[in-house]
Amino acid sequence: MKLIIKFGRTSVGSAERIENVGQIIKENSKENQLIVVTSALGETTDYLVEIMEKAPKGDNCEKIIEKLEEYHSEVIENLIKNDQIKNGIKEDTQKM
Repeated sequence: MKLIIKFGRTSVGSAERIENVGQIIKENSKENQLIVVTSALGETTDYLVEIMEKAPKGDNCEKIIEKLEEYHSEVIENLIKNDQIKNGIKEDTQKM
């Protein structure tokens, strides 16, 4: 059976919640062909909207961007157990 599962912002708002999403996907993938859709992590959309509102006015968005980076770094730190993988992800995201 084909199954589409969508996880909203709260469902992917923290490392613990993302682990729960992974468990749901794992359980449902045993008997189903899955399509998984996720929203942006937790508060990410709010930060991006704030940047979109401030940037055209010439307002400095550095602090918002730093909060966004810290938020994602924290999730990566708490979610990924393997240090080699964790460091690779951090390197890749810092290149962007």
